[in-house]
Amino acid sequence: MRSDWSRKPVDGGWNAKTLDEKRSGPGEKEGRRKNEASPQIEGTREKEEKESEENKWVAKKRKLEEELKTVAEEMEKEKKREEEKKEEEKRKEEEKSMEEEKRREEEEKRKEEEKKKEIEGEKSRKLTLGKRLWELESKAFVHYQELRATRKIWEEIMSKVDEREDIAQLLLFESSNTRSGTSTSLPEYVERMQTDQKCIYYLYAPSRQLAETSPYYEMFDKRFEVLFLTDPADELVFLAMPQFHMKQILSVEQWVKDEGVSKDENKEVTKDPLKKEFLTWLKDSLGSVRVSDVKPNTSQSEHPFMITISSDAGAARHMLRIAQIKEMEHLVYLNPVLHVNFTHPLIQGLQKLYKKEPELALKISEQVYDNALISAGLLKDSSKMVGRLNKILADLLQLNTVKSSIITP
Repeated sequence: MRSDWSRKPVDGGWNAKTLDEKRSGPGEKEGRRKNEASPQIEGTREKEEKESEENKWVAKKRKLEEELKTVAEEMEKEKKREEEKKEEEKRKEEEKSMEEEKRREEEEKRKEEEKKKEIEGEKSRKLTLGKRLWELESKAFVHYQELRATRKIWEEIMSKVDEREDIAQLLLFESSNTRSGTSTSLPEYVERMQTDQKCIYYLYAPSRQLAETSPYYEMFDKRFEVLFLTDPADELVFLAMPQFHMKQILSVEQWVKDEGVSKDENKEVTKDPLKKEFLTWLKDSLGSVRVSDVKPNTSQSEHPFMITISSDAGAARHMLRIAQIKEMEHLVYLNPVLHVNFTHPLIQGLQKLYKKEPELALKISEQVYDNALISAGLLKDSSKMVGRLNKILADLLQLNTVKSSIITP
């Protein structure tokens, strides 16, 4: 007999309960039991779960801190390793630098020693060469003196026009740029010329001392070197050779006549009637043979008179040496111009004397005039100078009224 489960009980109770129990499994029963647990148990469980969660976070935090600490330690170690590496590199660099410095010092020391040896060797070579050159120069100078004594070298210069400059290179002169007793040549002079210098300057005198105290050298521009010619043959060579290495050869006397004497001084003197009157007296007293003109010279000089001539002074001196000319006859050809130095005490004394004692003033003027001719190398006969000087001294002693201011104002 099959049961009819669809049949409901009258009250509907037990069948429904039994059906619900059948439909529910063990899990649902356990769930219902848990749901039916007390609130105290539920709170304990939540607390435990919360503590468990917190413990997990604490553990994670501790682990993270340990990891960070480990990373920091690793970074510190890495930093330390980097610093040690840098220190090591720095130390190696310093050692390398020290080694390079040491090598450089050793190299410099070696070079210094080599240079020192080279200098010593050069000195030794120069001494040997200098000694040899001195020997050769001594022999050459002896030979040169022999040529000078026989006048052979000047004969060659005068006779061989095409080779004149080549032979003239052998000539030696004293110079204003060299000490006394030391000679120089024309090529050496040209090498030392100033950039604005156009001429080779020379001055003839019997000695270097007379050349240096010459009124012409005194007025000359000292920026330029001057060759001192003490042999008449040297002056003759320069007259025959107007230039050397495309440079004009010019006497200091010619330079003074062209450049040294101021052209404005005549205008200044015309403003002073006393000076103008004195110059007129001087020109008339000395005569037209002695002076063709008298001009003032107000530059500071140790010479009261200076003479310039119309022709070349060197040619005039050469004429006096070779020509048979009577006394004072040569002055007619020279047309001397007398330059009077008004700053000189002797001229200032003559200005005071010439009106009071004209004869004595004339004797003094003639004496000073001849002195100027001697400085120019143009005095033919100096024998009368001694007698005139004695007369001047005698006249001065006889003049009891003459005061010292006549000579020294």
